[in-house]
Amino acid sequence: MTWTSRRTRARKRDLSGLPIQIPVPLDAAQYKYDLTFSPDGGTILYTGRLSSRKQVLALPVAATASSIAATGAPRQLTTIGENFHARYSKDGGTIVFISQPLGGSPTLYLMNADGSNRRPVAVNPLPALPSFPQFSPYGESKIMYLDGSALWLANLDKEPLTLDKAERHLHDILGDRQPRPITPQVILEATAEMFDFTIEELKGKSRRRPLVTARQIAMYVFRELTDLSYPSIAKLFGGRDHTTVIHAVDKIQRLMKERKQIYDQVTDLVQRLKKA
Repeated sequence: MTWTSRRTRARKRDLSGLPIQIPVPLDAAQYKYDLTFSPDGGTILYTGRLSSRKQVLALPVAATASSIAATGAPRQLTTIGENFHARYSKDGGTIVFISQPLGGSPTLYLMNADGSNRRPVAVNPLPALPSFPQFSPYGESKIMYLDGSALWLANLDKEPLTLDKAERHLHDILGDRQPRPITPQVILEATAEMFDFTIEELKGKSRRRPLVTARQIAMYVFRELTDLSYPSIAKLFGGRDHTTVIHAVDKIQRLMKERKQIYDQVTDLVQRLKKA
């Protein structure tokens, strides 16, 4: 699905064939990503880049199984600093998102669906680099989010969230996961299978973009799931210099916060390895 910022009337288009373009009237956002529907399907929530800063916008739409149309201009819900990774609560009345003041650190925030009553989420300890928050499907008072590579659960009601409660809640969501040895060969095989490359290609010198991305994701997963040092990982990839691995890990960490596709690929690979 692609969008255009040209001033044009929204028309209903047939969704049964090729992908369609949804005209967005009076939209000044240069880039749009991280889209999600409101629970009632009447709004598309997304992140747009306005004046070189990320902001959360809401586009009113009328959608059915076979058509979709914008019914008005997008509303900019945030203005201060940079704001992104927004998700609705189950009832659609609240939005959780990441807010980052200029020169500051990203912070978990809440606001009403119309952008009012913006307030930080009080969690202890404060997350260092929170990303991709969402309301738990098992309770409006709980928010799940990533902080680095760790999954966290924050409680919004007054009842303290104990470790025992958090473990039971996450068990309901994630299921049983028995720890198992994850060897370098297992990671290489899983990466090769997921991205449709051979292990030799992952270890090789080719600089084709899809292959480079797969190789860098594999290096990042090595650091996350094994105790191998940067030089040890570099040896597994054709005897590269260890600074290449450091660059790859730093790059994937950054891209996971900026591009949902990279985040999804990393988490998918990790889940495959843990469930194998």
